[in-house]
Amino acid sequence: MEAHHNRDEDGDIKTTYGASIQYKYLVDGQEFQGNRRTFTNVRTSSVRNTEKILERYPLGSSVDVFYDPDDPSSSVLEPGVGAGTYILLAVAIGFFIFGIAGVIGIIG
Repeated sequence: MEAHHNRDEDGDIKTTYGASIQYKYLVDGQEFQGNRRTFTNVRTSSVRNTEKILERYPLGSSVDVFYDPDDPSSSVLEPGVGAGTYILLAVAIGFFIFGIAGVIGIIG
């Protein structure tokens, strides 16, 4: 587990945690190493949530690795986009729509 400390605008120190996972895999007899669980590798303020992620990947266990056939050194354990990305996209689209509506005079 990795802890990251950042100071907010009030000067308070905020800590976020990330799951540090390293793995090795073979492609056509060549060994590669990776450390990306997801494409986004999002950190959280919850130690327990990070522990839950790490529990899915016990040290020394076998894992499925997804890699780019054109660049086998590029890999990830959990391909695809998570729900958080869709939520963020929906919020961004909402702001965009309200912004356009405000500019053309429909709102306000």
